[in-house]
This record gives sequence, structure tokens and C-alpha cells, in this order.
Amino acid sequence: MRKRLLFTLMAMNFLALAQAQDALTGNATITIDVSKMVEKDGRYILLLQSEKQYDSTVPKNDKLVFKEILPEPQIASLRFYPSSDIDVDYRKKNPTRKNIFYFYITPGNTNITVNDSLGASIISNPNIHQKKYISFQKQNEIFEKENIAYLVQKYRDAVRQGNKDSISKAQGPLFIANEKKENVIWKAFIKQNASTSPVALSILNQYAGPTINTDTLKMLYDLLSNNFKKLPSATKIKDRINIVQSIAIGKIAPDFTQNDTSGHSVSLKDFRGKYVLIDFWASWCGPCRAENPNVVSAFNKFKDKNFTILGVSFDQNKDSWLNAIHKDGLGWTHVSDLQYWKNAIGRIYDIHFIPQNVLIDPKGTIIAKNIGGKQLQEKLASILGE
Repeated sequence: MRKRLLFTLMAMNFLALAQAQDALTGNATITIDVSKMVEKDGRYILLLQSEKQYDSTVPKNDKLVFKEILPEPQIASLRFYPSSDIDVDYRKKNPTRKNIFYFYITPGNTNITVNDSLGASIISNPNIHQKKYISFQKQNEIFEKENIAYLVQKYRDAVRQGNKDSISKAQGPLFIANEKKENVIWKAFIKQNASTSPVALSILNQYAGPTINTDTLKMLYDLLSNNFKKLPSATKIKDRINIVQSIAIGKIAPDFTQNDTSGHSVSLKDFRGKYVLIDFWASWCGPCRAENPNVVSAFNKFKDKNFTILGVSFDQNKDSWLNAIHKDGLGWTHVSDLQYWKNAIGRIYDIHFIPQNVLIDPKGTIIAKNIGGKQLQEKLASILGE
């Protein structure tokens, strides 16, 4: 009788643990023990994949506790900024590698023990999904060490030397290596775990990146279990697939209205009858400013051939926006809601990095996307003539 009772209790505990690990929403508590840290005076920030941020300046009794009602399991990062960096803008400055720890957060309790530095942290008794993420991390780290680390160093050396040709040459192999990593490690992981672990959804969010291949992303999304598809980030992926499909080449460009530099409303439909390049940029964007001379050259060459440009700025500061327009000689219509990355037009056109552009014909049909430099003028010449 006593053995039967013990077995029953063990079974109940196992079932309770399994149910807790399978929970996709609910209360989460993260407890971090920093007693072993060599340098612990500073600010600790918990950043969730959903971009929610928690800030705790001072540990109490060598422990930090963060509490959150999770809408879904997700990747999180714990970041440490020493006291000398307390006043920095955390959105613009990443901590050093030793001061950041990536982990997977699920409903329930997560206990983290920090060793000499945050980067050397471990999760005590990780659950099944946390173990899955740790395994993914190890695969990723091995691939990066063997295939990417030396390319990153080459790129950094080129940047430090300020050699534009070397920078350009270093970018290509680095881009290819990262793309290979995403296909060899990330894509394979998603396929293997899409129906069994929410970690696959978190990696799918990373895989989507700033530009997406809708066919590949939809194929991977379709592999997710129905329960995972109900989660907020899965819904966003589905919505994004729909958006990108709606702005594919051959589709009618979605109309929009935004204020110009004088505060007057301007709509895309106002330009119907012309070839229009919708140019997404910002005054603070170095690559955008570097590309502007090419855009100016194209405008001056083709502006009398039924072609114009409509600039959409991701600026926040109106003066900076106006100064850049005048300094770079951008003599076409410009609009902005001064909402930075939350620009409403940018969301309609799935803009996650700049510069980008969309070329539409007089009927409003999208005929090309993201053409710059010589390619822009070659495309316009093929349509409008030299």
C-alpha cells in the first residue's frame, strides 16, 4: 500500500512538472545569483525577444529577481553594464560578450547562477525547452567558431583601417557564411522541432530577419503545431507573410498618406501616371546618406521623363530631417511621421532596414524593389530610355 501511494505521488509530481513545462503562457520568475561575479556593481537589464525590457540597478543580497506574465516562451538576454556605463543609451550600446547571457524563458521558475562574469552563467535544472535551446546554442557556437569568427575579424580589421574596398570584400563572404549558418543550423532546427518545442518558433522569428523569402518562411511556419500558431509571435509571422506577398513585384503598391516637410498631406495616389521610386531613408542612416548621391543622379537624369521620387524618412527629429534633405540636395517630395522605426508607411511595406526602395509604374504596379547605385540608373534607362 505504501509503495502504491509513493508511486502515485511520484506520477502526480511528474505529471505536474510535465504540465508546467508544456505551459505556453503564464507567470515567470527569473532569479539570478550574482554572488560569484568578479565585477557586480552596475546595471542589469533583462531584454525579452518581444522587445520588452526590465531594468534592475542594484542586486539585493546578491540576487536579482525579475517577474513577468509571459504571453509565450521566448529567448531572453540578461545584460550587465558596469557602473562606468550606467548613463549610456542602452538601445545604442551593446555590452561586451562577457557581460551578456542568452537563455530561454518559459512560464515557471528559472534560476540562473552567474560565475565570474555574466557570459559564464548557467541555468540550474533547466527544463526540457531550456535544454533544447542550450543544445541549439552549442550547435550555433561551434559553427560560428569554425566558419564565421575569422571572417568577422577580417571585417573588423577592414573597418579599423578604413579601407572601403577591403570592407566591401569582407562583407560578401561574411554574408554568405551567416546565410549558410541560418540554413544549416537554424532551418534544420526549426524543421526538427516545429511540432514539439516552442523554441522552434523563437528561432523562426530570428530566421525571418529583416528581409524574408515568403515561400521558405511559409513552409517553415506551416510545420508549427496548431498550439504554437496561436502564439503572438506566430501570428505576427503569418501577418508579415501576408504583407510581403501583398507588396511583391507585380502587385499594386498600397496607398498611403503622410505629411510633407511643410505639414501638408501627401498620398501615393497623387503621383499616379508617373514612374515613382519610393525611397526609404533617414538622416541618421550612414548607408542611406552614402547612397543619396546615386539617387540624386538618377533623379536629375530622368526627372523630365515621367519619373519622380517620393522620400519616406524614418527620422525622429524634424530639423535633422530637413537639414539632411538640403545638405544632400534631395529635390523631390519628402514625407515622414517622425516615428523612427514605427513609421506607418514602413510597416505597410515591411521595412526593417534602410535604405530600401520600391519602384512603381504609372498604373501603381510594383515593378522593382531595392535597386541602388548603377543598377537604379540601368533599370530606369531600360524603361525610360537614356
